[in-house]
Amino acid sequence: MKNVWAIALTTLWLAVVVTGLGVLVRYELTPGVSGAVPAAWPADSRYRPAPGRSTLLMFLHPRCPCSRASLHELEVLMHDAGGSLRTEVVFFQPGNVAADWSRTDSWKSAEAIPGVHVSADIDGMEARRFGAGTSGHCVLYGESGDLLFQG
Repeated sequence: MKNVWAIALTTLWLAVVVTGLGVLVRYELTPGVSGAVPAAWPADSRYRPAPGRSTLLMFLHPRCPCSRASLHELEVLMHDAGGSLRTEVVFFQPGNVAADWSRTDSWKSAEAIPGVHVSADIDGMEARRFGAGTSGHCVLYGESGDLLFQG
């Protein structure tokens, strides 16, 4: 009788572990929700497209651990682009906290990338305008202000 209980509990434990791992893997592989990314540069944005070159906006949460990896990829991209992109890294900043809340190591890392401008997005207003729903979301607009890439 002891063996039956041991087998039953082991089977139950294994089922719970496998189900939990399945939930974690599904969560990990599910992309974040994005809003509708405008096909043309939003006229009401405080940012302006760069004349004569493409403009990249990267939206980041200053306290998201994934921001470091996104900034590393941006650094490689900026090196390869050789100055052909105007790039703005836009950090989320809640409106009801001190201004230095978003000035994390990620902010400093972004400032250290040549050719990158860094700014705070109070309450995520610009992120919503550009359809960015997750940290690391990028939009690339061409010289004419037309959307070339989002993701």
